[in-house]
Amino acid sequence: DEIATRIESSAQAETVVDVPALPPQDATEWAPPAPAPVPRPDGSTKPDGFPRPSEPTSSIRPVPRRSANPRLRSDEEVAGVFVGLNGPLHRLAFVIPRGRASLGRASECVVRLDDEAIAPLHAELESTGSQTRVIALDADHRIEVNGRAISGSHELGDGDQVRFGAPTASVLRYRSIEALDGAR
Repeated sequence: DEIATRIESSAQAETVVDVPALPPQDATEWAPPAPAPVPRPDGSTKPDGFPRPSEPTSSIRPVPRRSANPRLRSDEEVAGVFVGLNGPLHRLAFVIPRGRASLGRASECVVRLDDEAIAPLHAELESTGSQTRVIALDADHRIEVNGRAISGSHELGDGDQVRFGAPTASVLRYRSIEALDGAR
């Protein structure tokens, strides 16, 4: 009974508190306050601490556009491409220019294949008209086209699979520019 008596007396002692009226819908003074500026690594501040899309950030820089093969000038015609099918060259494309081009692992080669199984200067490519030939420079530098070893020179056809070097070397698929243009 004592607990019931306390509850009744506290209910009678309650006072009415005035509740402020709701603000008008267009009132900006009732908007929540903006967060305090947050210092950024570059010293600038933004209210929310996040860069705006129009602001460059120190970690995002434009990447200069370069040719896939920096040794090719843009005015040179392209005869075709080699596309890596496996190994270290998997999914890489190598542009083959018209005329004569060196192929190998050396940095001075026009078509540079970064695979240890390939000799520094492994072969030459000769492209005239719609034909591209691979020319073996040394009998010790193995070249296979569609699984068959070649010596001397061999004309490549669209879709041919070429391996320069040991049997563990990457396999490349030759695609002629005419076939690529026709695929569009």
